[in-house]
Amino acid sequence: MKNEYFCNNNDNDLDNLSGEFNGWNFSYFNQSKESNNIGVFCCQVKCADTLRKEWQQINNYIATTFLFKNKSPFERWNTYLLFSCSESISPALQYEVENNKFAMRKILVADKALDNDELIILLNKKILATDIVIGQASANVFELPALSAVASRLVAEDLNINNVKEFSKSRKRWLDSELERMASSEN
Repeated sequence: MKNEYFCNNNDNDLDNLSGEFNGWNFSYFNQSKESNNIGVFCCQVKCADTLRKEWQQINNYIATTFLFKNKSPFERWNTYLLFSCSESISPALQYEVENNKFAMRKILVADKALDNDELIILLNKKILATDIVIGQASANVFELPALSAVASRLVAEDLNINNVKEFSKSRKRWLDSELERMASSEN
């Protein structure tokens, strides 16, 4: 059985990417199952201002340099771009990056420098949802609530709901009898 989790894969030549963008660390992770591949380009930087200025350029560079190599539509739809920044970032920047869907889906992690093991754990949780545990369904027996005396009498009536006129007449008879019963029990 193949590994179902992400692993570091440096088959992609990321040296050109590192040469284009100073101050960034780049790595590539993938998860392969059968002939399908889910890939993640990880881009780490210390300075939030650098992230704000360069994330779109990095996205465009990766899209034009690496994504055309994806062999199947599955791979094209399942390539991610993870940005990690050691400094805190504004919620507006986080929203802008993560909601930009050009070429790849994006994930942004702030306030933390991540090593390879932490990246793999994060990717497994965020993309593969490995933190979700599916347990066996419990055999909860659903019990209907007890009906009131009035509701029980209504259910016991043989009201013909298929015939509108007959239903209207029988409902009126039932209501009249209930009102009469209630009036006699109050006196």
